[in-house]
Amino acid sequence: YTLALFDNSIVDPNFYRFFLDWLINDPALGIIIKSKGEPWDMFKKGSSGRLIQQAINTGRFYVMSPDASPADAGLLSDFSVGTTGISAIAVAALKGAKVLFLDYTKMGQGLIKPYGIFHSLGPKRCAFYEPEILKEAILEYINNPESNPYLGDPSPILDKIDPFRDGKASQRIGEYVEWYLEGVDQNLSKDDSIRKATDKYAEKWGTDKVI
Repeated sequence: YTLALFDNSIVDPNFYRFFLDWLINDPALGIIIKSKGEPWDMFKKGSSGRLIQQAINTGRFYVMSPDASPADAGLLSDFSVGTTGISAIAVAALKGAKVLFLDYTKMGQGLIKPYGIFHSLGPKRCAFYEPEILKEAILEYINNPESNPYLGDPSPILDKIDPFRDGKASQRIGEYVEWYLEGVDQNLSKDDSIRKATDKYAEKWGTDKVI
């Protein structure tokens, strides 16, 4: 089984260390690193050179280009594991990947709980606070998928992440800006220009897509 690891701008170094130790000690595991670049580079420059070399020596370890898409990494793996931010696993999820979020910062608790969209699916599905519990869930699934058939399945929240999923986001953004600027050119106030653009957007793309 293979895991793809996604980092973010700020990453707890224990994130990499935990999974590389797991890789070295489990001959059934393969790992793909899909880093933004700098976080992985910083980890390499630290005191982890020996650990990384051990991972490379397994032959089950691969680092993708920073320019590669998280969707590609997600589709190459059994599970994609993200941390700190959810953007990379959201991209992978929209392409059909099974995704897991390792929440060291307790995003799913406290004041920012409403933004913990993966946490909303309930425990032991897509969001985990402890790496050991995440590992346990993965191993249980690998040994018996029926033990937790929805592990990594984000399908109930995909419409909240992207209700369109048609690849036309740039078109919609461009249209909205164009409609707003038309209002400004007509000497409407900024608020009225935004209202005009929003009304046109709702008419074309659906009132349910406007808050």
